[in-house]
Amino acid sequence: MFYLEIKYIRSSIAAGDYSTTFLFTLQRNRRRLERTSQSRQHFVKAATLFNEAQKTKDQNEAESLAEQAIVEVDDAIRLDKDDPSFHILKSLALEIVGNSKGAVKELDRALKSPRTLTVPERSVTMVKKAELLLSQPEDGENQIQEAVADLRRSVELTPRNVRAKLLLGKAYEKDGNIPKAIETFNAAATLDPNSPDAKEALERLHASSPIAT
Repeated sequence: MFYLEIKYIRSSIAAGDYSTTFLFTLQRNRRRLERTSQSRQHFVKAATLFNEAQKTKDQNEAESLAEQAIVEVDDAIRLDKDDPSFHILKSLALEIVGNSKGAVKELDRALKSPRTLTVPERSVTMVKKAELLLSQPEDGENQIQEAVADLRRSVELTPRNVRAKLLLGKAYEKDGNIPKAIETFNAAATLDPNSPDAKEALERLHASSPIAT
């Protein structure tokens, strides 16, 4: 499992990918787990179950596998609660079973972990957290503002992260800040002139907003 090369984590981060490859490679770089094989074993089982849950087209089977993954990763967290990759994996499994609020909390735990994430890891984790926040119905807890704050920080950490800029533009638009949304989508389009998402968003906003004309 742990022969994976570092190139996978680089390509996964660039794509905003939280695949099992990303998780295994992230885990491989946690030196402390070389001395805590029991928690690592639980992590490997959980990541394998999560991977199977992602692959199946049967929603009931996916949720069942994700629930099993949560049990395994909870055992890993019980043995080593400070490893952020455990909380990231639990967040992804919680997302599969429809618990987006729980998924956000686990990403918060990963971001606040004493064992610090690298700059690219922190950036992509903030993007994932914001994505979850923006997918939730508004419930008075200011999740849009929280998503904006996370995405702004992500862009500061990795300025060429097109995905972060696209989501930040979406967050500004959802918050009603059309000028900032247009500015941010323009920045994304500058980084990636071929981005269909940036192009579609700009066309939509220019067509619907008198401010944009």
